[in-house]
Amino acid sequence: MHSNEEITQQTRNGGEGPPSRSSHRGNVGRPESEFGWIHELFKQQQITMQEQQQTFMKQQEKFISEIWQTARCKDPVNVEQISDVLAGQIKDFRFNPEESVTFTGWFSRYEDLFEKDAHKLEDDGKVRLLLRKLGLPEHERYTSYVHDAQ
Repeated sequence: MHSNEEITQQTRNGGEGPPSRSSHRGNVGRPESEFGWIHELFKQQQITMQEQQQTFMKQQEKFISEIWQTARCKDPVNVEQISDVLAGQIKDFRFNPEESVTFTGWFSRYEDLFEKDAHKLEDDGKVRLLLRKLGLPEHERYTSYVHDAQ
């Protein structure tokens, strides 16, 4: 059975279910000034969120600026290192007509390496790399050819 107090509370709640602990319906006639604290709380939260967003944006701008500076300050390309790495990938050229080992065949094997992998090298650096990979007799033949041409 329900007590008189419960029945009175149900009547206040419009007769719907058990009594409301929040008593929202009881606040219907109250002036808005009593709920001004909620509006003030929302305003404060909005201000705080805007401040956080501004702080976040400043941090992002600083971070992006640091990334750009780092990208611009990278060490220049070390030509010697590139040349050494590429030289390690190229087998020395030894002319051998009996086994059909010619310069044309050897160079065609490494042509992509000279064009793509060595793209950061100047042409004279590529020539030095090429000469570095010639066997001793081939290098001497090239050198004598160049001297004779001059």
